[in-house]
Amino acid sequence: RLRALLLNEPRGGVFTHVVTRPFAAAAVRAGMANAFAPSPVPERYFETAAVARAAEPRAMKANAHDIIVLKREVTARQDRYARELRLPIAVLSGEDDSVVYTSIHSQGLKSALPDTRLEVLPGVGHLPHEARPDLLRELVDWAAARAAREPG
Repeated sequence: RLRALLLNEPRGGVFTHVVTRPFAAAAVRAGMANAFAPSPVPERYFETAAVARAAEPRAMKANAHDIIVLKREVTARQDRYARELRLPIAVLSGEDDSVVYTSIHSQGLKSALPDTRLEVLPGVGHLPHEARPDLLRELVDWAAARAAREPG
């Protein structure tokens, strides 16, 4: 209902420009803490990553739209993965991700695609690339090297 409200004009505009303003920073910080959980949010991450932009009215409206169509779009495309994805796929997931479930999404992608390397980080939430940027780089290099060996 909240997402639909955000997309409704003029009520959505009033909501995002007026009603949410006093609570925006706290809501973004709570969302950020959830994304990192169970790990702590790195010191000064809120400021250095400019996370507050997520609470800007245009960003809130765009995010609401994305979330509304996300499940439908992912479901519609999942049967195409095995037919259309030809390159090696590298996936980095947090075992404790409560936003995108590793057991469904990451494991499902690995099951659907034979040339997939999946790395699951124990004790890490939705931002595994923040927890292990070195492993992210390793996965990118792995995928690039495998793709370079594939015939045109």
